[in-house]
Amino acid sequence: MPVDSLSCPNCGAPLRNASIDDPCCCLFCNSLIRLQGDAEAPVANLERRLHAKEMNVIKQQLITGQRQAAVYAFEELSGLETEQAAVIIDAIAADFSTKTILQQQLTRGGMFMVVVCIILIPTSLLAWWSGALRPMLAMVYLAMGCFGVYKYGRGASNTLRYRKAVAAKAKILQATPMGLVQRKRVQVHAYLFALQVMPENEPHFRAQTVIPVLEENIEKVKKGEVIQVKYLPGQPDSVIFHKG
Repeated sequence: MPVDSLSCPNCGAPLRNASIDDPCCCLFCNSLIRLQGDAEAPVANLERRLHAKEMNVIKQQLITGQRQAAVYAFEELSGLETEQAAVIIDAIAADFSTKTILQQQLTRGGMFMVVVCIILIPTSLLAWWSGALRPMLAMVYLAMGCFGVYKYGRGASNTLRYRKAVAAKAKILQATPMGLVQRKRVQVHAYLFALQVMPENEPHFRAQTVIPVLEENIEKVKKGEVIQVKYLPGQPDSVIFHKG
C-alpha cells in the first residue's frame, strides 16, 4: 500500500506527509505515528496520543508562523529529538500559515478592488511626475494601491489560477479546529478538513485542506456533511473551498 493512501490507525483520517524514515503526527486526533515495513507495503502504527491542550497551542503557533516555538513545544510534548520534531513541524507548517489560509478565492467585488489598486499605482506615479497631484497626495494614493495589491494579491492570483478548475462535491471525513486567524476585523476559525472529493465522471479521491470558517458556520462543520470545492486536475493537494 503506498504511503499516500495510509490512514491514521487511531481515527482513520488520511495521513499526510508520512515517511518511512520519520514519525508523523495526525492532527485530527493528535496521535504520534510511525510507519514500519518498506516503502512498498508500509504499516502505520500508533506510538502514543499527545495531549490535546498542548497540541492546540502548537497548532495556533503553526497558523501564525511561529515555527521555532512550535518545534520546541512539540519536542517537549512528544519526547522526540529536536531534529525529528523539526521534520514533523516543517512538513506541516506550510499548510497552516495565515497567508496560506487566507488566500481563498476573491469575490467579484474583491477582484474589482484589486484591479483598482493596480491601476492606482501607475496613475499616482504619473500624476506625481506630471504635477497633476501634490507629492504628498500622490504618495498617499500610491501607498493605498501598493497596500491593496499586497493584501489581496494572493487571493486575486488564486482566483485567476482556479478560474477553470474542476468544481466538485466533497464529503467531510474528519474536521478539526486549528486556531484563530484575523481576517479584516473578524476573527476566523481555521479548520483542517479531510475530504472525500467526488467529481462527476472522474475517480473519487481523498484530500486535506485548511478552510477559514466563520463563527456562524461552525455548526455546519460535521462529519458526513457535503461541501463544494475546486481542484486543479491531477493535483489532489490543490483542493480549496468553493462557494459555488
